[in-house]
Amino acid sequence: MIDGPITESGAPAVHFATSLSPHRSLSPDGFKWLIRGAVAANLLIGVPMYLLGAWPVMGFMGLDVFLLWYMFKRSYLDARRSETLVLTTAS
Repeated sequence: MIDGPITESGAPAVHFATSLSPHRSLSPDGFKWLIRGAVAANLLIGVPMYLLGAWPVMGFMGLDVFLLWYMFKRSYLDARRSETLVLTTAS
């Protein structure tokens, strides 16, 4: 037996319905500036290291920027997920 209001079709009345999705505070434009800043900072440190003969540092710096880019892109892909919540009166 169903308690509460019933619609004309015989289904329970919907009391609340919403769609939930993750919040992303960094805009796509902000993401571009973040990557540019990471590249600039890594070049600022990596080029002198390369000139001093520590050339492997440049590879690790490139890996650092790539992983930062990949993780943010993965986060943006996960942000496409959503969940729908519907509250009805049912027994």
